[in-house]
Amino acid sequence: MSSIIASVLAGLCIILSTSLSGCSKDDGSGSSTSNAGISLNDALGREVLFERPAERVVSLSPAVTEILYAIGAGDKVVGVTIYDNFPPEVKGKEKVGDFSNPSMERIISLRPDVVFISPTQKTERLARAETLGLKIVAVHPVNLPEVYEAIKLIGKVVGEEQRSVLLVKKMMGEFSQLKRLVSQIPRGKRRRVYIELSQDPFWTAGKSSFVGQLVEVAGGDNIADLPLPYGTINPEVIIQKDPEVIIIAHPGIKRDEVGRRLGWARITAIQTGRVYDDIDVDMIIRYGPRLGQGARDLFKRFYPEIVNPDSENTE
Repeated sequence: MSSIIASVLAGLCIILSTSLSGCSKDDGSGSSTSNAGISLNDALGREVLFERPAERVVSLSPAVTEILYAIGAGDKVVGVTIYDNFPPEVKGKEKVGDFSNPSMERIISLRPDVVFISPTQKTERLARAETLGLKIVAVHPVNLPEVYEAIKLIGKVVGEEQRSVLLVKKMMGEFSQLKRLVSQIPRGKRRRVYIELSQDPFWTAGKSSFVGQLVEVAGGDNIADLPLPYGTINPEVIIQKDPEVIIIAHPGIKRDEVGRRLGWARITAIQTGRVYDDIDVDMIIRYGPRLGQGARDLFKRFYPEIVNPDSENTE
């Protein structure tokens, strides 16, 4: 583990009375830097080494792409997926395919110093590409603390450590401001919420996922008691839990169609018209700099009668 290595090296620094700058430093993000380069542990549990910060980046994750731009490394991005759509500047970047079938030939032709992927994209083709010298870093945060660490890890790879830390502080500040607003709502009066990520099968976010944690930050009571961060939920359970707000976070159905499902007409959210399909889904399912805005958008749908959180100072 890099944290253990960092501790040992720190002890050696004291013993040898050398300067701190000559020793590895671990910032808690699963990575360390030294005068010998950058070492990090990615989401696949692999140690990845860099001699210097990456200058040419291919991102196979729209969330990672958003983070790169937010920390001032957008000019280093040379390739993205066909699904990358934010910020607007990314539309002019070279497209290397989709998540499941990126063009390895196109990626290699871009001569990247690093390729950011999701662990689900760790295909045999990518593994073979590593043998050709391609540096691959897997990023897959499950909850909000892991999102913060992923942002700092990405910042470390591209030499933007300070900006990545500032981004994390900004996001935490946005959540803290919203939590102060939510704290005025008694727990027993917080609205029951169902987040639908897919309808075939019914797929939702559990309380241990960052999406589920956004629901909590926004003052919602997530009805999904799942053993895993994400998973299927029985529609009978949804009816029984009787959500007061339903967020449709996928393009498969419109809000007025939800009430036509068998037995759903008696759900409170259907009866009160609190089914929403107008939220920018990317703001809540991408682990990036817009999660704070996503949480505020959720709050406005959970509690439309309360002051608009965007009117509060989030600096």
